This record gives sequence, C-alpha cells and structure tokens, in this order.
Amino acid sequence: MSEDEARSEELLRRIATLEQALARSEARFRAFTDAVPHHVWTSRPDGMLDWFNPRVYEYSGARQGELDGEGWAGIVHPDDLAAAAKGWAEALVAGQFYQVEFRLRRHDGVYRHHIARAVPIYDRSGTLVQWIGTNTDIDDQMRDAQALRQSETRLKLAQYAAGIASIEIDIEAGTISGSEAFWEMWGLSPREKAPLAMFEAMVVPEDQHLRSNARNRADGSASPSAEYRIRRGDTGEIRWLARHIDFTRGITGTPTRMFGVIQDITERKQAEARQEMLTHELEHRIKNILATVSAIASKTLRNTDLDSAREALAERLRALANAHDILTFRKWTEASVAEVVESTLSAFAKQTTFTGPSVSLDPKKALSLALAVNELATNAQKYGALSVEGGRVEVLWRIDDEAAGGPQFTWSWREIGGPEVSPPTRQGFGTFLIERVLASDFGGSVRIEYAPDGVECVLTAPSPTPLS
Repeated sequence: MSEDEARSEELLRRIATLEQALARSEARFRAFTDAVPHHVWTSRPDGMLDWFNPRVYEYSGARQGELDGEGWAGIVHPDDLAAAAKGWAEALVAGQFYQVEFRLRRHDGVYRHHIARAVPIYDRSGTLVQWIGTNTDIDDQMRDAQALRQSETRLKLAQYAAGIASIEIDIEAGTISGSEAFWEMWGLSPREKAPLAMFEAMVVPEDQHLRSNARNRADGSASPSAEYRIRRGDTGEIRWLARHIDFTRGITGTPTRMFGVIQDITERKQAEARQEMLTHELEHRIKNILATVSAIASKTLRNTDLDSAREALAERLRALANAHDILTFRKWTEASVAEVVESTLSAFAKQTTFTGPSVSLDPKKALSLALAVNELATNAQKYGALSVEGGRVEVLWRIDDEAAGGPQFTWSWREIGGPEVSPPTRQGFGTFLIERVLASDFGGSVRIEYAPDGVECVLTAPSPTPLS
C-alpha cells in the first residue's frame, strides 16, 4: 500500500470515528430532549426554526413540520407575538442570548405562559452555526405568585383594618423587622430591620418589666402575650401596644427567632377607662337616686293619711323621672331651665307661661328645680291659680350680670287669677323642698310670699353657666 493510500485510509477511519461520535452525541441529545419536560427546539443561523422535541408537538397538537421556519408564530398569543418576534430579531443580529415571556396555545385552545430562552452555538472559527432554545411552562408559577400577592394584599388590608402589624425577631442578632404598619405604630420610618435596644428604650419606664428581654428571649421563657405603653418616636405620644409572639427553634431546641403580631390598643384602653369611670359614676348616681327617693318617701309618709301620701309620692316621683329623662337625653351633663320647667308643667300647658334666657343646670340643680316646680304646681292645682279655669302661672328667670358679687340668677313663680290664699298653718315637705333643698342646691336663697292674688316664689342664686 502506497503512502498516499495509507493516508487516505487513515483519514477515512478518522472521519468514520467522528461520524460515530457525532451520531452518539446526537443520540444522547435526542434522548435528553425526549426526557425533559420542557420544549426544546433548534434554529438555523438565520432564525428559521428547524427542529422541535416531542414535548412541543404533544403540547401544541401540531404535526411535524407545521412549526418549522416561522410556523411557530401560529401558536403564540396575538398580543405577545410582536414583542417575541422583535426580541428574536434583535438576538439574531447581535448573536447573543435570547429570552422572552409569551403565551403559547395548547392543543385544547388554552394559552399558558412560557419563558423562552435560546443560546447561539459557534464553531471553532467563531461562525454562528445554530441556535438551541427551550420553552418552559411558568403558568402555574405565575398563578401561584399572583395568588401569593393577592394573599399578601389581603393580609396587609386585614392587618391595617384591625390595626395589627407583623414582627420577626432575630434572637442571636438582636434585631427586629416588621411590616409597614409596625414601623408606623412606633412612629418610625420603614426600614429592613433595626436593633431591639432601640425599641426597648421607647417602652415607658413603668412598663419595662412587661416587655421581653435578652435573657427570656434566649431561653424561650418570654411571655407569649404582653401589653405595655410606648412613647412614639415622632410625636412623643404615649400609646398602648399588645404583643403576641411564638418561637422557632433550631435542631437543638434553642430559640432562634420570634414571630408574632403587634396591635395598637390605645383606643381599647381608653374605652376601658371610660367604662370604669362610667361604672363608678353610675354607682354614685344610683346611690344618690335611692337616697333622694328614700328622703321623699320618708317625708311624704310622715304625718299624713295613706291615700294622700300615695298621691303626693307618685307626683314627686313622676317629677323626678321627668328630670331624669331630660338628663339622660343630655347624657347626664346638663339640662336647661326651660326644659325642666316645660317638662314638669306639661299637664298645665294652657295655664302656664315661662320665659327666660338659655341657662344650663348641672344634674343636681335640675333635679332640685324639677321637684320644686312640681310642689308649686301641685299646691296651685289644689288651692291656687291652677284650681280655677281663669287662673294662670307665670314662670320667669333672668341673669343679672351687674349684680354685686358677680352674675346673679333669679327664678320666679307667680300665680295670677286664682282664689285668695293664706300662709299654711304648718310647714309640709313641699315647703321644705322649696325653701331648704332648692336654696341649698343652688347655693342661694328662696322667698315664698302668700299674696291674696296668689303665691309668689323667688329663687336668687349665683348664675349657672349659660348654654352655648
């Protein structure tokens, strides 16, 4: 065999070896692309796609050859095609990595999100010879991500509505992080994390023993729930916070982190304080009411027959109840003179007139005036101006700002057109209520005159505060 023949034979042998290696490589590539769950495809240097693995045909329902060249564009969502084609054209010109997201139509007509990636293949001389690409279905991940975002949004809204913030404490590092609402509660600007010591210093001194500390965080003995006051970092305002936490532990059982929620409970604490105050106030009022009723009953039943006492007691309790209705409507803060007089004299509206400025009375004065007006009206109905058709009663009050010693309140009751009256032979409970109790409660004096034309009663006292 000549030397040329030997070289030719060696060359043929090497070519055969390379072809066998190429065939084995091609077989391995095909086997790999058949096994992976992704779409795999190849393209010529000019961008014309020329091969797809079985996953592409299974997904799209297309027959072999239908997607070659630019046929792949037929399964891309119309809204995504322009961006995908533009990105592919730019990658071909630059000869660089290609990536784009688009929706591909499945064999049942449903579009699912995919991310496409392709890399250029160069030979030893640097010539672009092929593109190899993949399409990865990311539809489930996108839906999961969207669901997670929606869940986080709902959680954030729920926390905001409830005034709750989430917190996480790194025990070893001594740092704390939290949701946006957490930083707002403390009057601080949001940040990734901050030293626990900064927050511990913001707890008021009286409540320092209620918060967690380095020792009970490290050994896991920190109370799972705590309520304490803080001083906000921005305004210095004192706020009540409630904290609820749990631990996560390492392999050895040592606490590593604390997770939990924190809530601003200032309004709740204020409501509890108001409720406690109202409870004490209610107890005080009930005691006063019972004492008043007891005194009225005792005085009414003394030295009188049972029928008369029953009638008088009923009238006095009715006057007391009317005054209570007015005060309840006003949330037990005040009642005007006009309201008390009008309510007590409602049964005699056609025979009574009343005039005066707007003057407010505290509950004690309002109840006292109601009882006094009731006594005067009862006596007038039995013996005075309200006992006859032509009789009438004038009730007047005024404020004298020029009086010596300060503004003076004068309230008067005057009966007109009734039968002739004379002073009583003995002082009853009604007279006691007017001359003693009314005068004492207003801090002034009462004068009752039994003129032949009718009874006149005048109360003089320091001026109450006018209604706004």
